[in-house]
Amino acid sequence: MSLEVIAERVGVTAPALLKRFGSREAMMIAALRSTEEPAWVKGLAAGPDERPLEDQLQALFSRILDFFSSEAARMSTLCESRLPMSRIFDAERPPPPVQHTWALAAWLDRARTEGIIRRDDFEMAALGMLGALHARAFLKHFFQRSFWRGSRKDYVAGLASLYARALAPVATAGAARLRTAARTGSRRSPHRQKSGQA
Repeated sequence: MSLEVIAERVGVTAPALLKRFGSREAMMIAALRSTEEPAWVKGLAAGPDERPLEDQLQALFSRILDFFSSEAARMSTLCESRLPMSRIFDAERPPPPVQHTWALAAWLDRARTEGIIRRDDFEMAALGMLGALHARAFLKHFFQRSFWRGSRKDYVAGLASLYARALAPVATAGAARLRTAARTGSRRSPHRQKSGQA
């Protein structure tokens, strides 16, 4: 899109637009760089709460996926611009994706102190969560289709269930496995257990 078209759309002249930003590069960065902390990151300060972990993760993952979906086009344009990252982000601070990973890891650590989850490498867990959500949003943006079975809601619910089970305290995880086995009828009968031991 030409500078003249952009100027016409915002109701100013092209020279005025350049005078305001100084260069086309600066104008692109100003237009595409997000200066506000994402709403989902701000919301981490309010939790975790008394709801079951899976419910909290499902709500959180839905907000994160909304964020990635809305950011996909903007971030793709920035990457394709080949502008140095030092021009786009503050070189004195870790880039936003790193800050967001740390914020989610801190939320998980607070959940641990409240006994909701067991001790783990929360930076790794946070990175895995964000990676799974980022991949779905960006692949859908690039290819204009979804490659996963089920709906967006199913994807978020399944991911929340996976991490809730993975991070559950040991006793809780064991009880959950027994309940799942009882529901599916996958526990072996005493006769089969005895036969298997022979």
